[in-house]
Amino acid sequence: MKIAIVADNNKVSQHFGKAPGFFVYDGTNKTYYESIGHGAIPKQLKELGIDFVACGGIGEGAINNLKE
Repeated sequence: MKIAIVADNNKVSQHFGKAPGFFVYDGTNKTYYESIGHGAIPKQLKELGIDFVACGGIGEGAINNLKE
């Protein structure tokens, strides 16, 4: 299972779509990825095969993008 935690300065980001990056955990490994731009995180997460996302807050647009 791969888990992504949307991050801002090593803390869970309070704004999913504007977060500068995210950590991916897959068992024992932790890797940081920088966001490729506003609203691009759902695409990045899909490409990485993420199963679960943790964030402080998320808007309807980002939720719809994740569902797609």
